[in-house]
Amino acid sequence: MKNIYNSIITLLLILIVTPSFAKKETILFTDGFDTAKRRVDQHNIGNFKQYDLDQNEKQQPNMKWLQSWGIWSCTGSDGERTNCLLFVPNKQRNDDWVVSSEIVLSGVKKAYMELDYCSNWGVDSVNEFYVLISTDFKGDVKSATWKELPYTSFHKLSETKSQYISLKKYVGKSVHIAFRAKTDGKDSNIMHMTRNYFISRVKVAAKK
Repeated sequence: MKNIYNSIITLLLILIVTPSFAKKETILFTDGFDTAKRRVDQHNIGNFKQYDLDQNEKQQPNMKWLQSWGIWSCTGSDGERTNCLLFVPNKQRNDDWVVSSEIVLSGVKKAYMELDYCSNWGVDSVNEFYVLISTDFKGDVKSATWKELPYTSFHKLSETKSQYISLKKYVGKSVHIAFRAKTDGKDSNIMHMTRNYFISRVKVAAKK
């Protein structure tokens, strides 16, 4: 009788616990920043690709990219030093993108992006930062259709801060996510265009 009782209890526990495991988070995309290495004359930025519409990127002797996106280090949202994607301007006009590899959102629900990000320096009037998404990107940022994703601007911080951005409108589709840093060159003071952007984590996840 005791064995039957124990079997019933075990079965009930399985029935209760199994659904919670089934609802666990499924990771669909990670940035790849942690294993990205700085290399001479190579944009090695994890699972993203860089697009400089002004074609003026330049690598310094210490392998930091100017006028472009590149891998560097920053203080992450947990207070620890970590690899990050860093944009460093060094001119008055910038239009620089990084675009993720393809992210498939089919067969899932409640999809979202976790973004650890902050910016520093520069003035708001001449610096623009966009979080974008496309369902028809084929390798050319100009010809693709991009929609802005709403995000919170974390400015003048010494470490990145996490936020969650819903992707529920794109469930069932394949997408690319992009970050765009832009200044229009209308301000003559180069110091106003010194804004740096730090992205220490990009993760897309969903429920199955």
